[in-house]
Amino acid sequence: MKSVFLILLNTKRTLEYLDDQDEIDLNIKSIFLFFYYGMVVYFLNLDIETVLINPFWDMTFVSSLFVFFGVLMSLGLHKINMWLKGNGSYADIQAVISHASIPITLSLSIIFFSKRIFLRIWILIGKYSII
Repeated sequence: MKSVFLILLNTKRTLEYLDDQDEIDLNIKSIFLFFYYGMVVYFLNLDIETVLINPFWDMTFVSSLFVFFGVLMSLGLHKINMWLKGNGSYADIQAVISHASIPITLSLSIIFFSKRIFLRIWILIGKYSII
């Protein structure tokens, strides 16, 4: 997962690193990143009162939808690439799309954890308030 942290610092070096990777490794990393992005979005929008079945199965379903749509978007862009006579493979396009979601995934993670921390601080302040 060297590419996950490297993309924040040096994008060109990350793309060169991804270009040297095997296609199977790129597909596995891409699917993992799509799944992780789905988990982050699920936890960001989690409301305990509206959980339908079980939080684990809901999270798995939402993350699987993100994997499906990520793969579908990669396939669509690959077809456009073939139509324009480009030379990128499907694995390359999928890797670029999944790695492009890393900055927003990290920012959503920071928002999620800071929201939870500030909520707990707000509850503690309200609990010990004099008024």
